[in-house]
Amino acid sequence: MNKEILFATHNRGKLEEARSYLSPLGYLVYGLDDLYLTEEVREDGESYEENAYLKAKAFSHLPFPVFSDDSGLEVEALGGQPGLHTARFAAEKGGYREAMAALAKEVGNNPGARYVCTICLIEKEGGKPLFFTGICEGEILQEPVGDQGFGFDPAFKSAEGVYFGLASQEEKARVSHRGRALLRLATYLAI
Repeated sequence: MNKEILFATHNRGKLEEARSYLSPLGYLVYGLDDLYLTEEVREDGESYEENAYLKAKAFSHLPFPVFSDDSGLEVEALGGQPGLHTARFAAEKGGYREAMAALAKEVGNNPGARYVCTICLIEKEGGKPLFFTGICEGEILQEPVGDQGFGFDPAFKSAEGVYFGLASQEEKARVSHRGRALLRLATYLAI
């Protein structure tokens, strides 16, 4: 018998990645769309933890555990920005392709960057939030490569040499920030 859990996201790519970690543990992982939940949660926290918590808490009244994530791209040349505001940064530049071009121009000789992902798990309504963070060090590419993944993936190469825009979901998950956070979540749930 499967155990039920909700990943509070509308992003199908994130949902499939979460399923690849949790389904082998016997979890039936729902996304918001699977349960016809259309509520949008305002992400106005001041950290990845706060934003992930706000999203998980909004659905913690459901009869099974809920988790959510927040993530961002932190670029050394920009003092760690856009960070929490990664999606907003892309929107302000006119979309991800335009934002990738802007980042390439701004980083110059300092392409260092990292993706950060924090997952918040709330096991029952009123329960204590638990946090799992994953970090993927890497660099911003001068030109986007490939069309796999989503967001800034085509402009990112991990320290392990994985081009996120070319990598399969499995290749990316091995080194990605979300993959590392999901591995920590899966380890906790397996105990």
